[in-house]
Amino acid sequence: MDNFRDFIFNKCVDFSIRITKLFTYLTQEKHEFVISKQILRSGTSIGANLAEAQYGISRKDFPFQMLYFSQGDSRNNVLACCSPSGRISK
Repeated sequence: MDNFRDFIFNKCVDFSIRITKLFTYLTQEKHEFVISKQILRSGTSIGANLAEAQYGISRKDFPFQMLYFSQGDSRNNVLACCSPSGRISK
């Protein structure tokens, strides 16, 4: 099960990196700011939802955890994606 979680987490981080690169391309090359911000929020929220789901004790607990952790761990997902994408240095 841990291998599967690691696989999903790595796919999520890779996808978030691609989304941040797409956001950079859209804002710098195409000067598109509205749609690019929504793409960035939507693409990186997948990792936040994954992190929040890991804190759930049971399936019934998941909706409550989603409400409680709605903002908390999304910062970790964004930070995990910024360094490999070249947005910030380690």
